[in-house]
Amino acid sequence: MKISEMTDTLFDREMAALLAQVRFWCMRLSGIDPKYKLEPTPVSNLDGTGKQPFPLALELKKVWDYARGVIPRPDELHEIIQDLCELLWAPVGAGTYEIPSDWWETPLGTMVKICQARDALEGEHDLDTYQLALLSDLTDKRIRQLCQSGEIKAEKVPREASSQEQWAIPAEEARRFLESRDML
Repeated sequence: MKISEMTDTLFDREMAALLAQVRFWCMRLSGIDPKYKLEPTPVSNLDGTGKQPFPLALELKKVWDYARGVIPRPDELHEIIQDLCELLWAPVGAGTYEIPSDWWETPLGTMVKICQARDALEGEHDLDTYQLALLSDLTDKRIRQLCQSGEIKAEKVPREASSQEQWAIPAEEARRFLESRDML
């Protein structure tokens, strides 16, 4: 998924799907304990454009818009992402959880990866080719080709826990490249 595909309509669809999952589990829990009841409380958008179906959706909208590059980084970015992951993947009472690898290809998973790439760029950390690809709407393969040809100044570094190498793109170079493509 590309940043250009991250529309408000797609966000609304993702929030409706998330709410449906929550309602499904609430229904299952009420089958176990008839006294159990959870009703989502709609909240107004901060910009007055409408309502979100539940408070976390309002927070996720900030993260979505940050991923799209239309608002500054929310102060509570990591906490909101953590809340989303715990809602989706943490069993009740569990201390740990595992996120399925295919989730990272969903719109919400991609949103998280783009936020991580933006956060790295803003923190002046090196980006890998995948992160720059996410931010530039290009493929990872194309970014690797540009590094190989020298159009993007990068260096090969050892990949963590592997004998392979990967490209490390300094934040300043990544920013220059993104600005040249009008992506910042």
